[in-house]
Formats: sequence, structure tokens, C-alpha cells
Amino acid sequence: MKTLLTTILIFCVLVTSFSQEVKKVSIKSQNPSIIEEYYVLKKSKDVKHGEYVKTNYGGDILEKGFFKNGKKDSVWVFFVNKGVDTTFAGNYLNDKRVGNWAIFDKGVFLYNYNYSTDSVSNYQWNGESNRFPILINSKWIESEIDSPPLVIDGENPSSIISRNLRYPTRAWRSGISGQVDVAFTVDSTGRMSGIRIKEGADPEFNNEAKRVVALLNTIWVPAKKNGKSVTIEYFIPVKFILRK
Repeated sequence: MKTLLTTILIFCVLVTSFSQEVKKVSIKSQNPSIIEEYYVLKKSKDVKHGEYVKTNYGGDILEKGFFKNGKKDSVWVFFVNKGVDTTFAGNYLNDKRVGNWAIFDKGVFLYNYNYSTDSVSNYQWNGESNRFPILINSKWIESEIDSPPLVIDGENPSSIISRNLRYPTRAWRSGISGQVDVAFTVDSTGRMSGIRIKEGADPEFNNEAKRVVALLNTIWVPAKKNGKSVTIEYFIPVKFILRK
């Protein structure tokens, strides 16, 4: 709440700082169904300058921020769930994220990521265990960590999985549901490898779960212990749920 109140105050101050002569623009699109409202310079109508707000057709705010001479600048806030739950909040400078950004999960604060130092801080486990197998001196031991592997500036791993998951035809026809826990290694440089089934279910579920988790093969921010990057075995549940 404190973060959001601070953001609102900064927005109020910034509204008065973009004082060049501008003209308001409103663009409505069908796919996706969004409305963008922003300002452009009267002398250069292709250059955004001033407050920017993106909403859905119901008027719920999806994101808001500021442009300065065509580039994202100052405070930006991104929302989900009818414009209520914050997902990201932080500052841009010359179109690049800088300093500390607050990251939220379903409106609940999760961690800070500092784009200037590429570091994670204040990670909140929110009731989940922070004990994982980590590699220390060529041996795997179970230990507490500061923060898990993270994907920054990319699509959320769970979103990638849900968007690409294919329900096996035989399981769908038979009305079978299940969950597969997939394990993999993220090393101290953020590279992913060694995808395996930790807790399996139907063989078709197992194969599909490994396939979809393999799509996460990108550069991660490695797990941290005592402020240092470590190699970790990480787990992701892949759920197969029949919807009625």
C-alpha cells in the first residue's frame, strides 16, 4: 500500500512537469480490446510526451505512466485483474527500466528487482518453503536460499506453461486429470538444463509436462544464497485440469 501511495503522489507531481504544448490522443483497438490515451507534441504529432494510460473497454486501467520526447520516463505502473492488482511498479529513464522495481503476484508484493545493479532483494516466500537442493563444492545439499531463480522482463513461466499446454487426447477423452512436478537445474549463470520428472502421473502427462517446461529454456536470474548466485535444482508443477 505504501508503494502505491508513493506512486500516486509522484504521478501528481509529474503531471505538472510535462509542460510543453501537447495534444491529447485517444486510440481504440479491437484486438486486443484496449483504449490508449496519451499526449503528443503539437509540433511533432508522432512523439508521445506526457501522461499515458491504457485501459480495457470496461475502463479498468492496465498500465499508466509518462513519456518524455517519445520515450518512457518516470513512474510506470502495470495492473491486472480489472485494474486493481498491481504487477509491476517502478521508474523508466530513456525507455529503460532503472532502479528498484516492485514486483507483485496477484496484487501481493513478491520482491524488488534493481535494474541498475541486476539484483533481487526483499523476496517474500509467502508461506512457501525456501529450502532447495543447491550445488556447493561439487556436492548437492538441501539448504535455505534468499530467492529462487527468476525470469525478468519475460513472460511469467506459469503463463507460458498454461498458454502452450496441450491436453493429451486420450486423457481428455477418459476424463483424466493430474499433476506432474518437473525438476530442472538453473546454474549460477542463469542457464537451465537437466529437465526431469520429479513426481509423475499418466505417461502422456509426463511427456507433455517435459515438453512445455522445455519452453522455459531462457536466461534466468539465478537463485541467491547469502547474496551470491548459486546453482539450484528447481521445481515447477504442471497441472492438467479438465474444465467443464
